[in-house]
Amino acid sequence: MYVTPNDFEQEKMGKFIHNLVLGQQNNRDREELINIIGGFQNKEVDCIVLACTDLQLLIPKHPNLKIYDTTKILADATIEQILG
Repeated sequence: MYVTPNDFEQEKMGKFIHNLVLGQQNNRDREELINIIGGFQNKEVDCIVLACTDLQLLIPKHPNLKIYDTTKILADATIEQILG
């Protein structure tokens, strides 16, 4: 089973990504993302997939949930394929 952010949370994350692309990384966005991710603990989620190349800049780790960084997964798979 998987759970996705609701429309409001997705809109907020779009704003976070926009700010990151503009080089405007800030703690408020980080705290809001931590709150969004924290809300998934109540939905019996055991991990988070950050399927955006920028979001890991705000939260590379979470104290209670494993975070999968798809950029790192892609990079590791590419290296493995090349060295193969």
